[in-house]
Amino acid sequence: ELDNITPKVVAIHVGVNNTTGDEAADITIGIFQILKKVRDKLPHAKILLLSPLPAGQEPENERRQVLKSVNSSISGAPSKFPGVVYLDLWPDFLAADGTLMPNYYSKDQIHPGKLGFHQMGIRLSITLAKLMRG
Repeated sequence: ELDNITPKVVAIHVGVNNTTGDEAADITIGIFQILKKVRDKLPHAKILLLSPLPAGQEPENERRQVLKSVNSSISGAPSKFPGVVYLDLWPDFLAADGTLMPNYYSKDQIHPGKLGFHQMGIRLSITLAKLMRG
């Protein structure tokens, strides 16, 4: 629910769970629909859109390719939606060879583990602090 609240910032982190059945274009449309709804309901809030995390150990993983396409599309959200800031977490979660960062993921290679959540927390706190000041 977004009624009767006045947050300064709203963080949105969605998409990775949709890769089991949806195409990249459909996931992107869904994310843009969420952004529009939040923007319409909370016109004064800043919106922090986080990239869905990369998934699948290898760069060629099918799920990873879908997410790569989604990230490419949603990275342009700030030009389409006023007050949106995009935070790309992929550089933090991929090793130099393109595989997932060791120990950042749970066994499913989709959801973050303890170290992954820690890294997300670092990036989020830095970005949220800037948004709260601005």
